[in-house]
Formats: sequence, C-alpha cells, structure tokens
Amino acid sequence: MIDVESREFEEWTDAARLNRVAELVEAIRACHPEDLEQVLSVYLEELRADGPRPALMDLQSDADFWASLASFDQLRAFYIACGVRLVQYPLGRKGRMRLATRMLTGMPVEERASALAELAAQLEAADAG
Repeated sequence: MIDVESREFEEWTDAARLNRVAELVEAIRACHPEDLEQVLSVYLEELRADGPRPALMDLQSDADFWASLASFDQLRAFYIACGVRLVQYPLGRKGRMRLATRMLTGMPVEERASALAELAAQLEAADAG
C-alpha cells in the first residue's frame, strides 16, 4: 500500500521537488521495460484510488520542469506550435514584445540587429502582398 499522506510534501522546496522528479525520471529510464510497466501500473492504480491531488507546482514551474527534460527538437516543435497558437490570442503590443524579446535574448548584438532588419523586411513584404 502506498502511504503518500504520511509524507510531508508541504515542506519541500520547488528545487527539491524538481530534483526528486528528475531522479525519478532517471530511475524510470534505467528500469527494464517489463519491470517498469508492472511497478508503475501498481503504483498508479493505487494513486487513482485516492481523490485527485493538487498540482505539484505552479504553472510556470511545471512548464520550466518539462522544458528542462525536453530535447532541442522537442523544444523547437513546442515553441513553434505555441507560437502559432499564441498569435491567435489578443496579446497586445506588450505581450508580443515580451515574446520577441525572449526569442532574441542572448543573441550577439550584430546578429540581433541583422535578424531584426530581416524580420522587418519580411513583415513589410507580407503587409504589401
């Protein structure tokens, strides 16, 4: 029987929680698939018997955690998919500027200036066409 209730999760910091989840993921990856399926099936079935659990982390921490586990290809795919969806929302000028700033942060000044000039030209062509 899994005794989750007796553990004092409230005292864990976000960093400690992320560390434990990363350790769990590594342990899962190290298991033989047959053992993994049996152990996780039993564990998850017992957890389902309880009521729903509150979220482990706030939304941003959760997103940061999953992004830390993702490969470059996964990050790129999610970023593009999210970008496609986000442009459909009324983000306003400030919201769009924040997204663009995050994308360009860390780029060398010359490369950023070149990218902005190229982007401006592409947007002008799209507006004209």
